Amino acid sequence: MPAIETNPEPEVLIWARKSLGLKSSDVAAKLSLPLGKLERWEAGAEALNLSELGNLARIYKRSLAALLLPKPPLDPLPPTDLRSHPEGKEGLSSETLLQVRNARRIRNIFQEVALRIGTPLSVDVNPANVNADVEQIGTAERKHIKIDIETQTTWSSNKQAFDQWRKSIEQKGILVFIFSMPIIELRGFSLIERNEIPVIVINSKDSINGRIFSLFHEYAHIILRNGGVCNFSELDNAEVGRSRLEQFCNAFAAAFLTPKYSFLQYAPTVWHR
Repeated sequence: MPAIETNPEPEVLIWARKSLGLKSSDVAAKLSLPLGKLERWEAGAEALNLSELGNLARIYKRSLAALLLPKPPLDPLPPTDLRSHPEGKEGLSSETLLQVRNARRIRNIFQEVALRIGTPLSVDVNPANVNADVEQIGTAERKHIKIDIETQTTWSSNKQAFDQWRKSIEQKGILVFIFSMPIIELRGFSLIERNEIPVIVINSKDSINGRIFSLFHEYAHIILRNGGVCNFSELDNAEVGRSRLEQFCNAFAAAFLTPKYSFLQYAPTVWHR
């Protein structure tokens, strides 16, 4: 029986590849194919059989139906890249882009289920400004989240601390996910999109202390209404705008977790939190 051949739209094949940040050479190597063959597929100059289309769907993490669409769907843009280390200069890896896609997919499912069962969704955060006093904002958010230093000192482990902090943020209507991503690439990211629930994603490969700091760094992005991909490295002088934003988010996380008004009193017991 002859193989069934398909002729996907070239722009759909290119969209599926680029949506994971893959180069043509990357895909050809994964499939052990001559690069020219893949280029002919993407130019519409050569048909694919179903097995070949299935192999592309597997690499692109898409369904066969998605690769047979008449035109590429309107995907949301990736989160703003706020990183500074050299490894992050060429864009996000396919592993990270896939987790961005997963975060949006789970958020959309959550919103759809809430709508169907009639559960109202609301986000309870106080908007902030990068020009404001970060110590005052940290103190105000402590009161807003309703966890004081005395409560914090009762937690028996860093794992319990992270779980409690995560729960407190989720109670404000923010989704918090923990996904595995290349730790050299990023420590976390946040999604803040029009008419959608805010999302914070923490890297499971980070230490517990790192996750706690990332949680509130990304929370700062939420209250600033300016999400992105973060690694907290030093930024160079050419990145002034991003530097100011990231410095604010770092300072907020520090001010929130170790407020000045109680640091000297409780430093011996909460420094590891």
